[in-house]
Amino acid sequence: WVRPLDDWSCDTSSSAAGALRSLEEHLLETYESPKALHTAVAHRPPEGQCTENAHRIACAFTRVLADAGAGRTSVRAALQREVCPGITKRMAKEFVQLDPATAASARCAAGKAGSKGSDENPPGAQVPLSPLHALREAQVLALGGDAWVVRAACAARMGSVLGTAMEEEFCLTALMWLCTHQEELDEIAQATTILDYFCEMHAADGDFAVAGRTVKRVLEAIEQYALSTITFDNDEQFQGNPKGLTGMFMENATIPAGTKLAVPYDEPAYGGHGTYKLGGEGQRGSEPVTVRIAEIKSLKRLVYEGQMLNNCLENKFSSQVKYVQRARQRVSSFWSLTYARPGEKQPEHKALIEVWHLREGNIIRQAEGPRPRTIPAPDAFYWIDKWCDREDVDLSTWDCYSRLEMPIVDDEFASKGRI
Repeated sequence: WVRPLDDWSCDTSSSAAGALRSLEEHLLETYESPKALHTAVAHRPPEGQCTENAHRIACAFTRVLADAGAGRTSVRAALQREVCPGITKRMAKEFVQLDPATAASARCAAGKAGSKGSDENPPGAQVPLSPLHALREAQVLALGGDAWVVRAACAARMGSVLGTAMEEEFCLTALMWLCTHQEELDEIAQATTILDYFCEMHAADGDFAVAGRTVKRVLEAIEQYALSTITFDNDEQFQGNPKGLTGMFMENATIPAGTKLAVPYDEPAYGGHGTYKLGGEGQRGSEPVTVRIAEIKSLKRLVYEGQMLNNCLENKFSSQVKYVQRARQRVSSFWSLTYARPGEKQPEHKALIEVWHLREGNIIRQAEGPRPRTIPAPDAFYWIDKWCDREDVDLSTWDCYSRLEMPIVDDEFASKGRI
């Protein structure tokens, strides 16, 4: 502390927030600190739950507050060390000068990103400004972005999750691309999807870069990506898996002709089909689709996956509790396999995958397709196998509870009359 705790006193008529702020000033600050840091200690998302992501944001920015407030280092140096090494002088200046009462990012704190042409600071309930939102605003303003770009950045996943130093460096390049092309984009939701797409592609491939990509090329790419991207308001965000596993996104993907595949459990001895032939004319896997395996990083999104597959997550509370507990503790991570097709408004949900993260490695605990059969269709299992091989996940440990007498869900073959 910069002053003894016993020397602190506070007006008893002040609010809890006012008392906490007074205590912060007494214990941590020799010099006046930026207003954007005043909510760091008690930071939590609008829904009120102190998630792990919120806790990480609070810890990082509280360390910035303590070091800068005590005069041990500059605000910029503290932000570079605790948050993002690429913070420039201009970004640090914008951060220091930010006024929460007029900040464009304050609108996102209340969960209202709005539209590109809407009023920047509409009247409404006062919600404490997230220090991460304040940082995103400072970064965008320093890069020459407009207020609507600020709101897009705050509404994207980068507005609620503080990444590693490398991830934060990439976020800067993504924001730079968005600011450069802001006049060519239409809406906040579109820009938010672009940022999420960039970050997910970079997580899957460290060599992925935004430099040289045109707006037309990016919009074409996110059309299929957006189909399988589902978000909810006031949703609890999960921290990403602890082992660095990444998703898979393949456009115009097909299974090579002549592929033969045996799905475990789906074997004649158990009343199953046996070996499948895939990829040839008239066979599964021959029609180009966008295949995506994406980590499920929120509570409502996990329950939504259960609804799409009609499994126990849809309405069985005990199952929801077990799954969510494992996700919160990061002993498991959950992944969604979907297909997207040009011209269709909804993706096809093919499987929910659970990976256990053990000391000896990552293993598949569950991989379930739509009920009532639950065993993934053979083409879905093909892509699960490819993903596991790429990410070094042991698929041989897969367990499944299935009614083999039930036919594979009539998706491509029967209801749509195609492969």
